[in-house]
Amino acid sequence: MSAHSLDDIKKLVFCVSGSSGKERSAQLARLLGEYQSQVSAAPLQPQFNQDFRPPSKGPREIRYGNGEVEVIVTGPRNSASVVQALQYAIRELEEGIVAAGGCISDGTHVQIIRRV
Repeated sequence: MSAHSLDDIKKLVFCVSGSSGKERSAQLARLLGEYQSQVSAAPLQPQFNQDFRPPSKGPREIRYGNGEVEVIVTGPRNSASVVQALQYAIRELEEGIVAAGGCISDGTHVQIIRRV
């Protein structure tokens, strides 16, 4: 991925796996670091939308043991929104969550999906 505008991006997908939620969250944290370094040519917006919220319907799924999950970010408005969405996913993965989601008021959505 090179530094570019997010205007044409509809979806970003990050796949992580591991034997625990902590391993999966550590992998996603590394990918977040790589993403931030690759978009560093375009300055990140310092202010984050603080109203990131999980969806009102649908349970979060906790799974222990090996597994692969996809973290999907759709409709990102700027790099800061992607960063905030990934930070949310990292927190969820640390808790062992493998199915969850949420959205930011700017229209950015994040989903954590367990791959079977």
